[in-house]
Amino acid sequence: MNLFFFAINQSPFIVELVDTLYNYLPDCSSVKIILQTKLGSERSHWGLKKCQNPIEIIDIPHDVCSFLDAEKPDCIIFTGYRMKEYMTVKKWSKKNHVRFFINCSEKITEYKQHPMVVWLKYKYFQHRVKGVNGMMAISNRAMERYQKYSNAPTIVIPYTFDMNRLLGFDPLAYDGSNLTFLISGRLEQFRDPIYSIKLYADIRRLRPNIKTQLIISGKGSLYNDILKLIKELGIEEETIWMNDFNKWEEIHEIYKKAHILLCYQEYGGWGLIVPEAMAAGLLVACSSTVDSGDNCIIDGFNGLLCNRVDYQTSLNSLLSLIDDPERFDYIRKNAKESAKYGDVNYYAKRLAHFIQSY
Repeated sequence: MNLFFFAINQSPFIVELVDTLYNYLPDCSSVKIILQTKLGSERSHWGLKKCQNPIEIIDIPHDVCSFLDAEKPDCIIFTGYRMKEYMTVKKWSKKNHVRFFINCSEKITEYKQHPMVVWLKYKYFQHRVKGVNGMMAISNRAMERYQKYSNAPTIVIPYTFDMNRLLGFDPLAYDGSNLTFLISGRLEQFRDPIYSIKLYADIRRLRPNIKTQLIISGKGSLYNDILKLIKELGIEEETIWMNDFNKWEEIHEIYKKAHILLCYQEYGGWGLIVPEAMAAGLLVACSSTVDSGDNCIIDGFNGLLCNRVDYQTSLNSLLSLIDDPERFDYIRKNAKESAKYGDVNYYAKRLAHFIQSY
């Protein structure tokens, strides 16, 4: 098989997926990763991850059709149906009878958009994916929506990587007297970190016998508002900011310092932080509006999955576990065990079978 994977950029989890995919392809297969854009400055800490297998990583050529004519791939996976070269490559594939799969990456954005705008986006999606051999959705919820607008075979392939390093972390012990919370990610309205900060402040107030800390890792437009809120809530002294990362792997070190991840986002696609934190042994408290939480968490078994509209229930669910260290640890152990079955090897093998079947 001569496979070309058009990636948006050299993100570590996409490179690792393709690198692992190589192991499950027929013998003597060749694979190229073709980058459509450069990593932005906000992603510089990701670094430029390399492949262990003989996979070439190149920038997309100016004349992509001549490039494809010369290289003669027999299978193409293209990330981003709205990207500049998408239709050109798709038409080339159809003309040359080459199997063409679309890696959709994210569900179609619906956050606070007019219903007519959402409808038009879905119709555009329907037009762009017509005739593809198959689609890769990032979550169960995304797959369900895509299938309303296309009859192409669809499989869930989320962002993922080798979880072994995180699975090797020893979870921070909890004895009922010391508790550290973590909020991580961009400080933007759709992620609503303010909700989680208020929740932390209420837990601190209602459980004064427990020494608590709050780690915040992230930057964004709400930064100044959050500084003001932290001061108003009187939690400045126990709030720790952690943002000085030089490499992608360094971000994972924050999981060694916390017991609970608060992820009560108003809207979320596939946030890697949920399966990462589960693998590291944190208790993940997540809203059902986050796709990775909706996919990975069974409420009360390997984490907490809440309706963020019901603030009191979100608070009470956390308090009941905080008051029961034995149950708290049971859920964290289940989280680590669950994360074993969602790493890059599982999904790469699944993807290899998918693209060879259609």
